Amino acid sequence: MEETNKTIYIGNLPENCTLENIIEIFSPYGQITHFRFATNHFTQENMNFAFVKLDSAHTTTKAVSELNDSVYFGKFLIVKLAENEE
Repeated sequence: MEETNKTIYIGNLPENCTLENIIEIFSPYGQITHFRFATNHFTQENMNFAFVKLDSAHTTTKAVSELNDSVYFGKFLIVKLAENEE
């Protein structure tokens, strides 16, 4: 039986990052089943990090391994398993 999917933390995102950008980054690894930008509770502005969940534990592991420290729009992404989504 496959282990439970983990949520992926994506940090150091460009300020103008959109859902379409996240789909572009993660779609080669599987279907996105959950996504959320972290936003400032007062201003509702994007805080340059997000959380994503993929359709399998295998694709999650592969995405984290291959995307961490990759460059996207000139920024090195931080991609790791999330400790929590708070």
